[in-house]
Amino acid sequence: MKSLLLAGSVGLVCTFASVSDLRAEEPTLPEGDAVTLAAESTFEADPAVVLAANSTVTEPTDAAPAAEVFHDFGGVQLLGNDRHYIEIGVGIYDLLTEEAGSKRSLGGSLELRIGDKLGFIGPAVGAVFNADGGVYGYGGIYMDVKFGDFVLTPQAAIGAYHQGDSSDLGGVFQFRIGAGLTYMFDNGVRLGISFAHISNAGIYEDNGGVEELYLIASFPFSL
Repeated sequence: MKSLLLAGSVGLVCTFASVSDLRAEEPTLPEGDAVTLAAESTFEADPAVVLAANSTVTEPTDAAPAAEVFHDFGGVQLLGNDRHYIEIGVGIYDLLTEEAGSKRSLGGSLELRIGDKLGFIGPAVGAVFNADGGVYGYGGIYMDVKFGDFVLTPQAAIGAYHQGDSSDLGGVFQFRIGAGLTYMFDNGVRLGISFAHISNAGIYEDNGGVEELYLIASFPFSL
């Protein structure tokens, strides 16, 4: 029994000595070499992950291209070149009916405004018509004055009038002056009201004249 215990003790001592010798023989790197090895280690990233990290997401937008500003009067902007607009209006023709021969009726308008301007003045063509058969076609000039989200559009035009059963304006050739005030949305669409006056400016003996008041919607487009 003593012999077995002695043999076991000798075995354990030899095993411990062997492990100690192995640890003593394990290679170690100098401190500088360890730092160099860590610095030279690289991580090869997945290209798809890198691409995703570097990619930027562009949110879709309905914002309209900004019109050129011909002059800025401290936040009140006189607009230059812009997109073209088609405008549709509906409302009252011959609003005041003060003259003999005047006849109030349901009216409408259709207008094309060209966005290519000379400075801040652009050309416009259009037509006014009413439920009594009156039609007035015209051509003229306009400008846009923008303040905040609102746009004021004064206009002057000359054209020809077909009376039908509508108000008597004294003759064929008539002048039209007016203005629209609209709210412009981010996509460029404008909604608002317009007021205009049509008369012959005294070139005929009878110069009755009519006033128009319309709800209007203007839609931008490019060619």
